[in-house]
Amino acid sequence: STNFGQQQPSHRTKEVQKVEYTLETGSDVRLELCSMSGQVLQTSSLMKQIPGTYQWELPIGNLPQGAYCWRIWSEDAIAAGLLGVSRP
Repeated sequence: STNFGQQQPSHRTKEVQKVEYTLETGSDVRLELCSMSGQVLQTSSLMKQIPGTYQWELPIGNLPQGAYCWRIWSEDAIAAGLLGVSRP
């Protein structure tokens, strides 16, 4: 069974939002960035990550202002969170 440990937004710039997550057991992983309406904007599949802590760099520089959802899927667990993009 795969359980996600802590996952949280970490360092952020105007161009990149980093999301840190921890796998307690090895698993294939799928990363998704979605609009709040559910449209998948970015996806990445990673084969068999070993247990450990990882950082996912979300490119946000070209996203319009608004709210977005990120999801991390493993073979038997899902973690999700929200991020907001604001423009001056």
